Amino acid sequence: MRCCRLLIATLFAFIVLPLYAQKAPEPGCTLEKTDYYQCNGDAFHHLLAVSKNIRVDTGRMDSFGRRQMVKLVGDLGKKLVAPEQRPDLVFELAWIDRSGRIDFGPGDVAVACLNIYDPSRGQGERGLVWVETLTGQQDLPWPSMVTQLLQQFQRHVAGA
Repeated sequence: MRCCRLLIATLFAFIVLPLYAQKAPEPGCTLEKTDYYQCNGDAFHHLLAVSKNIRVDTGRMDSFGRRQMVKLVGDLGKKLVAPEQRPDLVFELAWIDRSGRIDFGPGDVAVACLNIYDPSRGQGERGLVWVETLTGQQDLPWPSMVTQLLQQFQRHVAGA
């Protein structure tokens, strides 16, 4: 009887406990092809849900993009923090510079992106946890790009 209990305890320790000890999926992104990333959506949605403070980074002269990003942060129910404060996430709005690239055909290309970083994971690419890329025509006006990109992001967030 004692041998049976020992066997059951051993099986429990090596089979059942590791199943409970599994961590939540790690957030992060990998470059799929030029300008397009594949990110761990489940981990990002969890990270977004627990984040409270967001910093917004836009171009210095991009007042329209900044206003739209501030509105997005409010719509998500998050608090906007100043650049000198410690954010949980950083939302960066960027135009994709296509100068020097040759695009063949009438197809759409990556024109703008919303990069989201987790500063606790490190700087630059290491901290990247989500990339929302807008695909469209290069001659689309910037305000249209921003509006479409942020609507696309909100659909992806709401669809989770």
